[in-house]
Amino acid sequence: MTAIFVSSHSISQQESSGQMLMRNMIEASGALNYSGLITYEKSGRLKTSKIIHLVQDGINFEKIIHLDGAEGEFSRFRSDPSCESGHLKASNIGSRPNISSDSFELIQEFYSLEVRGQLRVANRKASMLLVNPKDKHRLPYVLAIDNETNLLLMSVILDLSGNPLERFQFIELSVDEDLLSLDFPKVALKAEKDCKSDDSSIDGVNWSASWVPPGFQLINFEKNKETDQQMLVYSDGIAVFTVFVESPKVSVNLPVLATRHGASALVTSKIKSFDKEVTVSVVGEVPAGTAKMVAESIVHASELSKPS
Repeated sequence: MTAIFVSSHSISQQESSGQMLMRNMIEASGALNYSGLITYEKSGRLKTSKIIHLVQDGINFEKIIHLDGAEGEFSRFRSDPSCESGHLKASNIGSRPNISSDSFELIQEFYSLEVRGQLRVANRKASMLLVNPKDKHRLPYVLAIDNETNLLLMSVILDLSGNPLERFQFIELSVDEDLLSLDFPKVALKAEKDCKSDDSSIDGVNWSASWVPPGFQLINFEKNKETDQQMLVYSDGIAVFTVFVESPKVSVNLPVLATRHGASALVTSKIKSFDKEVTVSVVGEVPAGTAKMVAESIVHASELSKPS
């Protein structure tokens, strides 16, 4: 992976091919029926799951069944693939990027997309795509995209030195004609609501980041009325990080720390607001230094409105 990351030749030609490859991947991910076995590797732990993805009348249905460890499954309907990044990754497949046509332009602005040869994944020939950040505030990705169907077969998140942090990968895949025996679920098709925060949600934000890396946008906001915890979710179209702001009452018992679990950095910081101390935590797929800068930039909304 390090050799892939640092190699550089025919960059402009690779980027042109890379952009087309990602466009095809985005289209295929929302148009094809497929099922298979997937593995997810993080911090030395390997999990295996079964995935089923079906499409009917513009509605996507996906089910993920965990085959080892604790029993469980996760399923959802959605009509807008761009909504995926706005939610916490309940499916526990963190290194599988959720890229939509809406976020593609943003990705091109802050990452270079370079084709880096061929490989074989799940007994299928695939093209290797390096998604390389243009600044130090993002992590690189290596994607393997099926030559026949354009489906994403593998995704690896790297650190800034090119070492793998997390890996999602198909080990078995069936597509379209092999799935004629699978029926679309006979339930009310309730697709997820538009993931973009509406005006009423934004009005409820009491905290804000006065600095985030260029290109990261606020895509979701939640407030826990019982604990007064507030959650802000930011994304640049492929990477996601979440900011948690705890109440002064809860913050008293929380430590300051910095750690990493797989590709997710976790940094906490104490900040003063109205003579009270609150704890800010930033967790997500960014370098630890970036997470720390975001955590230290969190301010109360009233501070942002003050004249300079």
